[in-house]
Amino acid sequence: MPLTAAINYPEIPRLFFNAGAGPNIPSQQGQSPIFIAAMPGSAKVIQSLIKIGTDPEIFDSYEWTPICATVDCGHNDTILRVLIGGGANIADTITGIGSRPLHLAVYKPPHVMQLLLEFAKRLDLN
Repeated sequence: MPLTAAINYPEIPRLFFNAGAGPNIPSQQGQSPIFIAAMPGSAKVIQSLIKIGTDPEIFDSYEWTPICATVDCGHNDTILRVLIGGGANIADTITGIGSRPLHLAVYKPPHVMQLLLEFAKRLDLN
């Protein structure tokens, strides 16, 4: 059973990982556990996944990363902070359609752009 089936509770990823589940194995839809956890906005689950070695920059089947999908949803600053703090690359990440997180944030509520700009030293603003 892939870890993606059990991402609703922060303690479950460690149990699955300890039992031999890979932290980056995608679901049948091509989404990794961290990608799935980022969509409804489960910060504790994302932190747990990062602790067991899940790649915060892994692409889904559409070539989107969790940080890009979270920016595109535009609703959860906490998730953005957890992903960035966990190593998600906001400067060089590009979606399958050629957009970077800043490009996606332009079309979202201002707080999304404001949060990304807090990490301006990681961004190429030129």
